[in-house]
Amino acid sequence: MAISAESLSNMTTQEAQQTAQAEIQTSNTPNEYNLLLKKLNDSRKVSKGAYVSNPIIDGIVRETERVERGFRTEKNQFRNRKRIFIKEGTPYHIHYTKDLSVHYMTNTQHDAFSELIFPVDNQENLIEYYNTLNIQEPIVLKSEKKLPTDKDYEAGFFVRYFARKANEQKVLPFEIASEMVGTSPLYEYTSLRWYISGILEQVQFANNRSIELATDEWPNIRGLFNSPLQYFRAVEVLSPKEEVEKRLSSYIPQEQTQQQTQTQTQTQTQTQTQTQQQSAPTGPPPGVMTGGAGGASGY
Repeated sequence: MAISAESLSNMTTQEAQQTAQAEIQTSNTPNEYNLLLKKLNDSRKVSKGAYVSNPIIDGIVRETERVERGFRTEKNQFRNRKRIFIKEGTPYHIHYTKDLSVHYMTNTQHDAFSELIFPVDNQENLIEYYNTLNIQEPIVLKSEKKLPTDKDYEAGFFVRYFARKANEQKVLPFEIASEMVGTSPLYEYTSLRWYISGILEQVQFANNRSIELATDEWPNIRGLFNSPLQYFRAVEVLSPKEEVEKRLSSYIPQEQTQQQTQTQTQTQTQTQTQTQQQSAPTGPPPGVMTGGAGGASGY
């Protein structure tokens, strides 16, 4: 028996779904099926011509980037808005939106009677989305400032990396670690060389130039730099003569060092020997008495 749009509009959502499913089962031609879909959409209109819809669902549909179909619910897997469990085996489909959210709706594919359902495990959305895209790296980047190391100070500079969302070019960029560059297609990336040691005036000039070059690409990135001398360490300034002496003093051939050590050892040994000879006693050997000839009588 054919149904009309008017009769569908007077039914509850559940009654309309059951009626539509029964009608689909009795439809034998594609034309009948297409006419039924039109009746389902027409049934959502009221007498004044306004479209009866759920603004939340409409917003999700507008922001949808991809839809997957052909799923059926498991036992106690989903609840509806009234927190009632959805019957096992109910068909549903999934909407993936631009803001990286995942939304589940009833019916094999989206239609006028699709309703939002909610997984019992809220983490299922994020996990399933990552698994679907086969992504191991994080999608949403966070600000992370990398401090210069001792090696960076020896080199005199290090490279700083920045990111911003591709659709938010007026928002202030943020600094990230080098490992995060290119990990998400949602962001744009840039970098600059930042000088941190040397002569103050030269470092200040070089960093101001780096900021200007970055600003040509991203105008609002200038707001990230409070001072061109951030992380700066001054170095000792020597005259050419002092510089040469410092370099020479730090370079002593190994053979020369060994010779100097041997010479010092020999000198110390000779000094100790001379000291011992000079301090030897000068009197007669022990047991020998001294005196005149008369002292030798022994009768």
